[in-house]
Amino acid sequence: MSRQYNCWAPPGVWGPWVDVMSLMGPSKEKLSFKTMSNASSSFSVEIEYFGSQWRNDIVPIPGQGDYAFEVGSVAATVRVRCKSHSIGQTVQITEG
Repeated sequence: MSRQYNCWAPPGVWGPWVDVMSLMGPSKEKLSFKTMSNASSSFSVEIEYFGSQWRNDIVPIPGQGDYAFEVGSVAATVRVRCKSHSIGQTVQITEG
């Protein structure tokens, strides 16, 4: 069962962090991103997770897209924050 989360992407600055999954042990994960706003814009997402060390990956998304990553042997929470490239918008995040 996929879970969905909403993330606020303000214009030009990072929005608040959203905890999207708590994991234990090594695994391959994927997050999907899609704007939910009527006036959509491209946006960037920052994903914080533990691989072989703590990582912060910044990924540009044109309006919707996916990001796959590998989590290391640790119990940790994956979290995401978003930043719009023009107007503020809501971004929907889906696990899996």
